[in-house]
Amino acid sequence: QGVLAARIDRLPSDTKQLLQTLSVIGREFPMSLVRGVEPKSAEELDRMLNDLQLGEFIYEQPAVGDTEYIFKHALTRDVAYNSILVERRRQMHQRAAGAIESLFAASLADHYEDLARHYVRSGDAVKAVNYLHLAAQQVMSRSAYSEAVVQLTEALELLQSQPDTPERDRSEIAVRLSLAICEAFGPGGIESSTIALERLRELAEKFGDDVSLFEVLTDSGPLPTIGFDLQKARFIYEKALANALRQRDSDMVGHARSWLGYTLFYEGDFLAAGHEFQQAVKLSTSVSPKRSARLYDWRLQSRAIGSFAYWALGYPQRATDPSNESLSVARESKASPNDLVAALWWSVALNLQLKNWKAANADADEAMRLADEYGMLALSALTGMLRGVARAELGQIGQGLREVVQYRNEVIKIPAISSWLFIGLAQIYLATRHAEEGFEAVGAGLELAARTGARILEAETLRLKGELFLMRDAKAATEAAECFLQALEVAHRQDAKSLELRATTSLARLLATQGKHHEARAMLAEIYNWFTEGFDTADLKDAKALLDELKIA
Repeated sequence: QGVLAARIDRLPSDTKQLLQTLSVIGREFPMSLVRGVEPKSAEELDRMLNDLQLGEFIYEQPAVGDTEYIFKHALTRDVAYNSILVERRRQMHQRAAGAIESLFAASLADHYEDLARHYVRSGDAVKAVNYLHLAAQQVMSRSAYSEAVVQLTEALELLQSQPDTPERDRSEIAVRLSLAICEAFGPGGIESSTIALERLRELAEKFGDDVSLFEVLTDSGPLPTIGFDLQKARFIYEKALANALRQRDSDMVGHARSWLGYTLFYEGDFLAAGHEFQQAVKLSTSVSPKRSARLYDWRLQSRAIGSFAYWALGYPQRATDPSNESLSVARESKASPNDLVAALWWSVALNLQLKNWKAANADADEAMRLADEYGMLALSALTGMLRGVARAELGQIGQGLREVVQYRNEVIKIPAISSWLFIGLAQIYLATRHAEEGFEAVGAGLELAARTGARILEAETLRLKGELFLMRDAKAATEAAECFLQALEVAHRQDAKSLELRATTSLARLLATQGKHHEARAMLAEIYNWFTEGFDTADLKDAKALLDELKIA
C-alpha cells in the first residue's frame, strides 16, 4: 500500500485526480461514464487514460460498443479511493450516480446495485434506500434471498436516521414487506415474517392509501394463511379483494382471488375455493403481474392449487390439466425458482392423491434440487417430506420414513403443511403395521384441524384412523365404522367426492366382511356412479374392483 500510495502521489495532479475519480466509479468503468463524471475534453481524457495504462494502474478490456477499463489490481483502486478526502469523495459519488441515471436512463435496472452504492456513500439516504430496495427486488426475483436481506437491512438502517415523515414510513413499509418475504424463505421462517407484517398492516391502514394497503394485505395475507390463522387470512383477503375491485386493477384482483381461494381451500371449502381459482385463471390469460417480489406468482398458484381442488371435488382427470399447465408455464416463462418449486410441490401433492407414485417422486426430486440450489430452506423441508411419502409408497419404506421424520421438526413449524405431514406418517405407519405410531399421527392431524379450522385433510385422516383400528384389531369394527362414517360426513359437507369415495370404499369393505354385501354394494355404487371421469385412476379402479366382488358375492 505504501509503494502504491507513493506511485500515485508522483502522478501529475490532473492524472491523479482522474485515477481517484475512476476508483469512485468502480473496479470496472466504461468510457462513456468516465466522460459523464469527469468534465474534461476527450483529448485530455485519452491522454491521461493512456498514461495510467502505461503506468500499469489500469488496462483496457474488450467490450462491445464502448471502450471499457479495469483496475489492474483491486488494491490499486483501494489505495486511490482511500486517498480522497471524505467530503470530496461524497461529492464524487453523487456525481457518478447522476451520470449513471442520465447516461443509462433506458436501462437503469442494469445499474441498481451501482446506484445504491453511490447514493449510500454520497449520503443521499432517500435515493440510496430506493435503489437498495430495487436491487433487492431484482435478486429476490432470482430467489437469492440471503443477498437481498443484506441490501434490505442496509436500507432499513438508513431509514432509521431519517426524519419521521409519512414518506419515510411508506418507504419503510415497502422495504419491510420485501424483507418479510425473504425471511419467510430463510431461517426466520413464517413466524418472524408474520410478526413483522402485523406492524406493517397497522401503518398502511393509518395512511388510508388503498394501493399501499393492498400491497401490505396481499403480501401479508399468505403468512397467516400458511401459519393457519385462517380466519384472519380470510378477513385480509376479502378486504384486499374489495380494495382491488374498487381499484379496477386486474393484477390486484387476480392476486387477491388466488390467496382467498388458498384460504378457503385449507378450510375445506373446496367449492368456494375452486370458484376463486377459476376467476383468477380467467384473469391470468390477459394480465401480467406488475411486481416480481411476491411470495408466489398468482397465475401459477391458481392453476397449481386449483388442480387439487378439482381432484377433491371429484374430477381427477380434469385436475391434471391445470397442474400440468402450471408446470409448463413456470418452465417456459422462466418463472422465479420458488414459483417453479411451488408448482412442483403441488404436482407432487396431486400425484400422491392420484397414487401416481413415480411421477410424485420425480417431481419431488426436481423440486428438492432447485430448493437446495437456491437455499430455500423451508421449501426444501416441505418437499423432502412429500418425497419421503412417495418413496415409501414405491416400496422404499425405511428410506421414505427416515426422510419424513428428518424434516418433521421443520415442517411442523408451518401448520398449513403439518396436515400433509401427519397424513403421510399415518399412511406409512399403516403400511408398516405400526398402529400406535399411526394413531399418534392421526391424533395430531385431527387436533390440528379442530384447533385451526384447517379441514382440508380431515376426512382422509378420519378414514386412516378407521383403517388403523382394523389393522390393530380385526374385532374393532365398531370403532372403525364410526371413523368411516365421520369421514363420510366431513367429505359430504365439503362436496369432496374423491374423499367421499375413499371413505365409502373403506366402509363397504368393512360391511362386506360382516356379510352385509347388499348394503355395501348399494352405498358404493351410488358414489361410484356419480363420477363421470377418471375411471382409470387408482381410487375408482379400487372401488370398481370391490363392486365386482360384491356383485359376485
